[in-house]
Amino acid sequence: MAVNAERLPDWPRLLNKELAAAYIGVSTAKLAALPISPVRIGSRVVYDRRSLDRWADNLGGPAAPDDPIDKLLDRL
Repeated sequence: MAVNAERLPDWPRLLNKELAAAYIGVSTAKLAALPISPVRIGSRVVYDRRSLDRWADNLGGPAAPDDPIDKLLDRL
């Protein structure tokens, strides 16, 4: 299934594997190999957008312990 990311101005919180892969810019095969655990909802397998964001945030290494940006994001 091809995903047109430009048609999704507001990403849903829970993403199927195609949308999750598009969200972080990888293929579905690469997504399956990453250390990001999907969530099961009945028979559906979805990825939490916040888990994808946390994974991407850690690509540059851990943030400073008292990073004000992290504190702001935690309140959202």
